[in-house]
Amino acid sequence: MNKKELEIRALLEITEAINNNLSEQDLYRIFYFTCITMFKAKKMAFVVLDEKSRATCVANKNTDFGTDQLKAIEGYLTQEKNTFFSEKNQIPHLNEFDFILSVQHKKKSLAYILMTDVDGINCEEDLNKMSFLRTMANIIMVAIENKRLVRRDLKQEAYRKEMEIAKNVQTLLVPKVLPNNNKISLYSSYFPHSMVSGDYYDFVEISEDEVMLCIADVSGKGMAAALVMSNFQACFRTLARQKANLGLSLQDAVHELNHQVFSSAQGEKFITFFVANIDLKAAEMEYINAGHNAPILLTEDTLQHLKTGTLMLGAFPKLPFLKSEVIPLEKNSLLFTYTDGIVETNNNIDEPFGEERLDTFLRENFDSKLAKLHENMIIYLDEFKQNQPYFDDLTLLSFRFKG
Repeated sequence: MNKKELEIRALLEITEAINNNLSEQDLYRIFYFTCITMFKAKKMAFVVLDEKSRATCVANKNTDFGTDQLKAIEGYLTQEKNTFFSEKNQIPHLNEFDFILSVQHKKKSLAYILMTDVDGINCEEDLNKMSFLRTMANIIMVAIENKRLVRRDLKQEAYRKEMEIAKNVQTLLVPKVLPNNNKISLYSSYFPHSMVSGDYYDFVEISEDEVMLCIADVSGKGMAAALVMSNFQACFRTLARQKANLGLSLQDAVHELNHQVFSSAQGEKFITFFVANIDLKAAEMEYINAGHNAPILLTEDTLQHLKTGTLMLGAFPKLPFLKSEVIPLEKNSLLFTYTDGIVETNNNIDEPFGEERLDTFLRENFDSKLAKLHENMIIYLDEFKQNQPYFDDLTLLSFRFKG
């Protein structure tokens, strides 16, 4: 069988292998055997580059192609040409080879072929005789590059579907309707930074004269965070019912929430959390702050940051300390809760919005309707950040006690 027939046979074999969707290793193996049978190379190395141009030796003969040689290949990338090494010591760690062939596609280097003692290759001009080898390597590398792109697209599609599911889960968590009656008014605003947020808020009517509200922020994003929050919501609502039916204290409820978060996340996720149990008849509120940004309680004359509580939930199997505080509610009191995306928003000089600006804003907008309060808050925040982007979710939950 002459050389031309061998080349055609080799091309048919590699084409059939690609059509049969053989693995990358199988394609490399076919190329290796072609090199040592058709070109009788005494030494060879086939080095491929990943999407970050990191080199890996996928096939070799009679050479230990280690870390130093791979680094030399990565340093050679800018040349992007075929070279016959007339002086073998001119490129350190590659001096055991006679020549190097660059395999490219759309001006992008995909691989390098290095060989020694190949029949008929003795100088730079002789590299033209290797056109078949370059063609075959190019066919293989383009096929493998297409495999990579398909895997990337499949991964991105799987990620998109996961995010869509997580988003739907989160949409189901937050209450659709908040009360606005002659006793109380609640209003929420929710602006996720990405498709899936780590923020959560809730409201539970325990009885005609007792309500419970909360706001929380789970560490991380994506499906894992959504599942942790979904489990947390179920626990929170169960404990709210137990508080009504069994007289469970707010402190006991938070201890149990911490246990549930730690058990489900094994310390890998934690939740900052604020909960308030409001007795409308007694006009008082008991609250616990578990490592969350301190909500702000305002009256006509006072402003108070609600910090009493404990550590974030889920960080430890048992909370080392826990306190609650009971505060009387004056008529027209405003409770403003939020997540850290508000105060951590930066402007063009990397200055955070901060609690002081938030306090000033709330004093100036104390008498506003809750919907208008939130609208003004976002307008003010947009003006403050100038042309800087938001880097986190923004969630606001406000409560007005009408008395």
